[in-house]
Amino acid sequence: MTRVIGASNATLAVSTPAQAFVLAGLVRLGSRRPVLWSPPPGVGEQLAHDLAAFTPGGGSGRVEIFPAWETLPFER
Repeated sequence: MTRVIGASNATLAVSTPAQAFVLAGLVRLGSRRPVLWSPPPGVGEQLAHDLAAFTPGGGSGRVEIFPAWETLPFER
């Protein structure tokens, strides 16, 4: 993971059960704030719940979820 920190372009493939753990590690090791991660549809709420277990203070105020769009991008 430390090779990914500071890289201008890096790809890190992580299995679904380990994503919250790895993301929390990257946030802890990195110095950039805020961190924005865009998960695939249907994964955001579960990841936020899992990520709260790995953040100080239980994740209160540290993990935010943007609500889904009410309309699809191609609809008016």
